[in-house]
Amino acid sequence: MSKSAVVNRGRRYTNAEKAEILGFVEKVNRERGIGGQAAARQKFGLSPLTLKNWIRQASTPGSEGDPTGQTLSRLQALAAKMEKLSTELEAVRGEYDQLKKAL
Repeated sequence: MSKSAVVNRGRRYTNAEKAEILGFVEKVNRERGIGGQAAARQKFGLSPLTLKNWIRQASTPGSEGDPTGQTLSRLQALAAKMEKLSTELEAVRGEYDQLKKAL
């Protein structure tokens, strides 16, 4: 009898998803000082080894996940800018609502 081996390779992530997750790790580390990897594992359901490999790949210039070595830092900068603008927008909307009620 021959048994066919079933290999479960898990979920595959796109480069954009990897960049988002790595950006989340950086953000948490920047805010708390530590704990970014643990928070990402819990939030996104990743294995520690997978996350560690992605971080290693992202820090290696010319790696497959980051061919220019600058893509991740640009994405992180854009994510930070978007978060700042989102906060500003929320404040302006609150002010707008107050002025609207005053009419």
